[in-house]
Amino acid sequence: MTPTSPTDLNVSRPHQVLFTSATAGARIVPFTAGSNAKTSLADGSIVSEASTRRATVPRNVERELQYIFAQARYEVFEDGVTSEFGRRLQAAIRVHGNSALLEMNALLRDPTTSKNVAAESLRVLGRVKDRHTHAFRRWILADLLNANSILVRDGAILGLSSLDDPAVLPSLCLALQKEPSAELRLDLKQLREQLENPEQTYALSFAENP
Repeated sequence: MTPTSPTDLNVSRPHQVLFTSATAGARIVPFTAGSNAKTSLADGSIVSEASTRRATVPRNVERELQYIFAQARYEVFEDGVTSEFGRRLQAAIRVHGNSALLEMNALLRDPTTSKNVAAESLRVLGRVKDRHTHAFRRWILADLLNANSILVRDGAILGLSSLDDPAVLPSLCLALQKEPSAELRLDLKQLREQLENPEQTYALSFAENP
């Protein structure tokens, strides 16, 4: 699968640095070009290039994420029910931050990873509430709108719906132009409407929670 082009994401998308380790996939660390450049995240936090350029996945984090994904291979996921896999994944992200996402990004692109597990992990990514990993999670979700698997694309759409970040609209519109599934095109249109009209979401939320 070809990752999204840098011009496809109008989210101040950082460039990529690739690292490899025991896992077959490549690790992608976001950072802004320039010797002393810094990336401004959507939430206002700053990440320096130096801190991300030198990043590698600690071996213990690598093993932990691989174990979590392997254990989830035969788990049954239900809509609206938090899975054991989801709980473990959220805990790993809270503890290890972007290091966990770096390994997770590689696992998501590994052809041996179960598509059901990949889709569930993307749904989980959107539900995580953590400003420090927000930009990386947003990039993974937006990029996998272009996945070969319809299950993975569906998971990315649901994850982005939970993330609720209008910065992904350019990527969403590009994905909509290429999406072969009529059902997913409808889902993408609904997500676009959600992100373009946030006041409607707030009104619905208020109505449901008087």
